[in-house]
Amino acid sequence: MEARPHYTLTHDILPTIRKMSAEILVNSEPLPVSIVREERFVPGRNGDPDVRLLIYRPKKEKANRPALYHTHGGGFILGSAEMGEAGYVSLIQELDCVIVSVDYRLSPETKFPGPMDDCYAGLAWTHQNTDYLNVDPDRIAIAGESAGGGLAAGLCLMARDLEEYPVLFQYLAVPMLDDRTVPREEADPHPFTGEFGWNRQQNRFGWESYLADPPGSDNVSKYAAPARETDLSGLPPTYLLTGAMDLFLVEGTDYAMRLIEGGVSTEFRIMPGAPHGTMATPNSQIAKELGRDRLRVLNRAFYP
Repeated sequence: MEARPHYTLTHDILPTIRKMSAEILVNSEPLPVSIVREERFVPGRNGDPDVRLLIYRPKKEKANRPALYHTHGGGFILGSAEMGEAGYVSLIQELDCVIVSVDYRLSPETKFPGPMDDCYAGLAWTHQNTDYLNVDPDRIAIAGESAGGGLAAGLCLMARDLEEYPVLFQYLAVPMLDDRTVPREEADPHPFTGEFGWNRQQNRFGWESYLADPPGSDNVSKYAAPARETDLSGLPPTYLLTGAMDLFLVEGTDYAMRLIEGGVSTEFRIMPGAPHGTMATPNSQIAKELGRDRLRVLNRAFYP
């Protein structure tokens, strides 16, 4: 397996990569007239700057819809709240739901806990404004992919521990959960993962950008790296997806198994032959299958 990503992440090249990623990943198609988008800036946590949210909902008013709170991917260093917009259309149309996407601050400009606090502030605002959103406060789920999956998992841990805002369900797609993967993979690389998509060098850069301490060190918070939490009981029902060729295969498998051991209702899927970033190619057969899977599990969560 000789093919590898064609760029090495550095601080110098990061602005260019951000621009390229935005051009590729942000939806260029207009939203259907049946869906409205609203931008809001809501109070940050603990005196932090206001947090930008994008709210997507059906134009037709209806009370007590379910809501999906979304944390975008991008290795903690890339991406924006607009990233998932193309995929929101089918979710809103099929599930009759509201979607709130959080534009958390990126690293290395803002290190942990800043991005996580932004995510929590947006979740708090969503719960506090369910009447305005016409959302059922008991049917708010959290979803994220890649680094957004790690943020979603950390956010669910924080919500469980603080007991302020209930979470119905967590959808974790190829989540970036464990900073300890960095030294482990560099010392003893897995023979089949990390060759395509997100590789070991990029993973180190992402974690070093996000954390104040080196990846793998003793002082990393469980909210930054959810795999460090030893007690996963009390978390919401979970769907966790990883790919057989994804660098996050081992950490995702371990987290899913420990969720099950903690008594959490968990569906775990390993997609054969899938490297990291498969869902970013929406016309591929794997991406289409995973899109159908996402609709299925969220429909089950929202409408049991």
